[in-house]
Amino acid sequence: MPFFMAAILLASFMCSCKPKSVTLIVDEYKDDRCENQWFYTYGGGLGACVKFSSPGFLRITGIRIYGTYKYNWGFKNQADNNLFTIEVRDSRLNLLFREPYKYSSYFKGFQSSFLGGGIPEDAPLWALIPVNVTVGTGSFYVIVYTNANFMVFMNKTNYGLYIGTDVCEVGGRNLFPSSSNSYLFEDGAIKRSLKFNYLIRAEGVVIPVYSIKVSTENLPESLEVTVKNATSSFTLKGGEAKVIKLVEGSSLSLEKDEVYGDDVRYKCVNPLQEVKGPEDLVFSFYPEYKVKVTFSPEEALQFATFKINGTTHRGAFSEWLKEGAVLRVEVPESIEKTGTMYVFAGYSSGEKKNVTEFRVEAPLSLVAEYKVRYYVSAESEFGSVSGEGWYDKGREAKVKLDKTLVQTSPNTRYVFSSWEPLNIESSEARFTVTKPLKLKAVWVCQYRVVARSPYSNVKPEEAWIVEGKEIRVSVEQTYVSTGFLVGKALSHWVDQHGNAYHGNPVVIKVEEPLIIEAVWVDDYTEAYVAGFAVVLVVVAAVFVKRRLVKKPLPPPPPPPPT
Repeated sequence: MPFFMAAILLASFMCSCKPKSVTLIVDEYKDDRCENQWFYTYGGGLGACVKFSSPGFLRITGIRIYGTYKYNWGFKNQADNNLFTIEVRDSRLNLLFREPYKYSSYFKGFQSSFLGGGIPEDAPLWALIPVNVTVGTGSFYVIVYTNANFMVFMNKTNYGLYIGTDVCEVGGRNLFPSSSNSYLFEDGAIKRSLKFNYLIRAEGVVIPVYSIKVSTENLPESLEVTVKNATSSFTLKGGEAKVIKLVEGSSLSLEKDEVYGDDVRYKCVNPLQEVKGPEDLVFSFYPEYKVKVTFSPEEALQFATFKINGTTHRGAFSEWLKEGAVLRVEVPESIEKTGTMYVFAGYSSGEKKNVTEFRVEAPLSLVAEYKVRYYVSAESEFGSVSGEGWYDKGREAKVKLDKTLVQTSPNTRYVFSSWEPLNIESSEARFTVTKPLKLKAVWVCQYRVVARSPYSNVKPEEAWIVEGKEIRVSVEQTYVSTGFLVGKALSHWVDQHGNAYHGNPVVIKVEEPLIIEAVWVDDYTEAYVAGFAVVLVVVAAVFVKRRLVKKPLPPPPPPPPT
């Protein structure tokens, strides 16, 4: 029985100079079929697969399938819109292509009753399904998942795609091809081989293969790129060249079109290139440099904007710029914010003007340098202050008050105490400026206190006491003799309001100007003591006299005889 051998080519593909159209088929019976009838088969979750031998690098442009689909009464719309899926896998079963297609877009359907019935002669046809996939292995698989919807009774399926086979029935028995290339597939793996071959064909073109030199241009030797195509990849260092085989129409691309060094990156001009012939492929690069513009001190960036090539920026500038790009930088001459002033002093490049322009030829970090100044203010309730103003950071400031004492009344005055918050007690404050500063002269109120006494010395007789503080007043003696056996004794103290204070010394809290006087009273203590002494003398004299007039005592008895 005549048949075509497996993987017979219906068009010549031996010349690789230019693409040649081919149609790949497997063993099929050509003649003497029983009454010219095809056998058909369908599947649910399983895939109908044919293995083809590839003539080389083959770009498959279409898959031809001989088949039809049926539907039971009431399921036509579902059948028409049902999807079948085509997969193409290489010899290692790697997935190269997968796409769904609608039944009615490619096949004719027929209605089959629940009671049975064959396939009408005009229902099957060769459907050309468009695909676009390139196969580079010696063989490949085409799988069709029919996605048939099964019923468990009667006619077994509501709708399904039937694919023709090359099984022939002759003389009441089935004849199979001498070489079978069909399989059942499930989840991308071969489930079972079959005796027959599905009527599935692959159409495409055999693509010429070229030996092509691939290299880089303007990429340093220390850097490398990854070059890839649809199936593989390789690394290529700067200045290196590799010769590889590529098919016409395929492409090479870079995994990344930017290669980074230290503050320099190389950007590829042509990261994707198509093979159009035997010409060499060169990936060309050009350098871009990291350009940074910032301020010193950096906190000045929080309060200012600056321009680069006319565009306003806030915050540090950091961008990649192409070699040869012109950069014009304009920063403010001064920045003032809440007691702090930044005054432009120059760029780190040495330029002293706040507007500078340069050409990018290498990585650059440009710093706009500013002097920091702080404002020192000073206020005082009395007198006048000098020394307020802007001071460079770290410089010494001198703030001075022209007077330290102000008398507002004969008995009230104000005295300079300190500069706060520095706690400097001198009216001329000298200090190093490290931040904005508001000084305030602190004055204390003093009241005049006068102490008087008609007798003895008073300490102190007069003093100026800070409001709220205490004064200690005393006399040297609390008793003063004013005559024979008569004197004056300290009784208490009294202020101008009649308030009495007892003791010596006496401690008084000063809340206002104060006049305090010692109050004395007559004291006869010495007369009392002298009188008591006279009485004691008289009593003692009487006692002595009485003792002297008493009779003498008798002589002692004689001693006993010896």
